[in-house]
Amino acid sequence: MAPTLSNIAISNTGQPGYATIHNSVAITFTVSEVLSNDPTVLFNYDRTSSAPPGNLVKSDLTYTASVGITAVWPPTNEDGLMTFSIAFTDAALNAGVTFLSTTASYTGNVIVGG
Repeated sequence: MAPTLSNIAISNTGQPGYATIHNSVAITFTVSEVLSNDPTVLFNYDRTSSAPPGNLVKSDLTYTASVGITAVWPPTNEDGLMTFSIAFTDAALNAGVTFLSTTASYTGNVIVGG
């Protein structure tokens, strides 16, 4: 049986819901079972630029991925709602359905702006 995600939320440091330079954005989620490897979390996955390497912290079945907003990422032409994706596979190598923030529900919103 494929693993699932729950309790998916996005948040940021600084003014709630609005991230600027020197703030960080975090995505927290829970998986239904042990994974084969760490999940792959992509910030602004539907944009041209690649997010810089972020941090991934695990506590039991709950993960928190975070990335810092800098003067160069995301570029100003990509200001707006932070999007994200989560890909994951369980220990039996069953792939979960990749979560896309543009088509699925989650808690919170973060607007990124320079």
